[in-house]
Amino acid sequence: MLIGDCMTKKFAAIILSMVLCMGVLFASCGYNSSNFYETQDFLMGTFVLQKIYHENADAIAKEVNDRITEIEAAMTINKPGEK
Repeated sequence: MLIGDCMTKKFAAIILSMVLCMGVLFASCGYNSSNFYETQDFLMGTFVLQKIYHENADAIAKEVNDRITEIEAAMTINKPGEK
């Protein structure tokens, strides 16, 4: 199932890229640039920067990080402590 795992990782990377691109598009659509929440994390082996423009941005950022962490836990073959 190594090919399936690789395809799943590629699919997740594509989805993540699309979400980030959509975030950039929405961020440039007239939102007040001084009203945002920003996080920086290392998720799925990559540096992730989130800028969220919303009243509940901190809660949304936490949900996104939690979901990415769930996806990472389900997909990674490099979990620490597991062989």
